[in-house]
Amino acid sequence: MPADSILHKWNILAVDPTALGATFWRAWWAWVTCFGVTIIVSLFGKPKSDADLQGVVYGLEDKSAHYKSVWYNNPIYLAVISGILLLILDIIFF
Repeated sequence: MPADSILHKWNILAVDPTALGATFWRAWWAWVTCFGVTIIVSLFGKPKSDADLQGVVYGLEDKSAHYKSVWYNNPIYLAVISGILLLILDIIFF
């Protein structure tokens, strides 16, 4: 079986592709390529030290600093206020 027919069978190449089908397959192969490159770079790349990631990664931050901030910087309070406003507006405009 020639390789050409396998490529057609797996829809890598199509004889008469539609515009939507061609776009789908381009997006599929772009995703596969990106995923593969990400894995290769992760396996062969040198990891950054904790000092370089300080302030960027949540797991390395000082957790006590979050609780000492003002109330409007705390996402829990903002989520509760947003939820209450959502319910009030839903009752008013429903």
